[in-house]
Amino acid sequence: MKHPESFLYVLILLLISTGVVSAGTTTLTTYYPAPAGRYDLLTANNVGIGVTDPGAYRLNVSGNANVTGNVTVTGTAIIPTISGNTHTTGDATVDGSVTASGFFYSSDSRLKKDIRPITHALDKVQHLNGIAFAWKKDNVRSIGVTAQDVEKVVPELVATGPNGMKSVAYGNLVALLIESVKEQQKQIDELRLELKQLKR
Repeated sequence: MKHPESFLYVLILLLISTGVVSAGTTTLTTYYPAPAGRYDLLTANNVGIGVTDPGAYRLNVSGNANVTGNVTVTGTAIIPTISGNTHTTGDATVDGSVTASGFFYSSDSRLKKDIRPITHALDKVQHLNGIAFAWKKDNVRSIGVTAQDVEKVVPELVATGPNGMKSVAYGNLVALLIESVKEQQKQIDELRLELKQLKR
């Protein structure tokens, strides 16, 4: 038998052979090679991969999931419900909230080049504006910054999506705040020294 060249054919064969398609009656007709096009499971059925019962989930995956491309989540993504590791090559867009028990930025120095200290950090912070606001979509109150204001000061922390909407790498603002505190502390120490000299 020839080796299957279609990912869809392999996926369907795996689901059938392992008996993980459950929670409803699903009839899958397979061809070799599988014809191109869009394939949908009936909305009344749930699919489990690596689990015997997908439960109430439309797709329940136990194990490692590898996605090449963009991942769009509409709703709330609760990271601890994923059993195993999820590796995504591409961008993940979430329209909603993301809740995670731990969140880490990739920050190994071996991944970086042209490393240089942040200068005039305090001056940059003074040009940023913290605001209180309400989200238009649900009227929920929050605090933060606007991407347009941040872009004027530290444009490297602002990204513009395909739809023109801007977003801010809030976590990276920490580096700016760290250096601004250090600059401010240096000014305080210098003033203390001058005051001590005047007292003498």
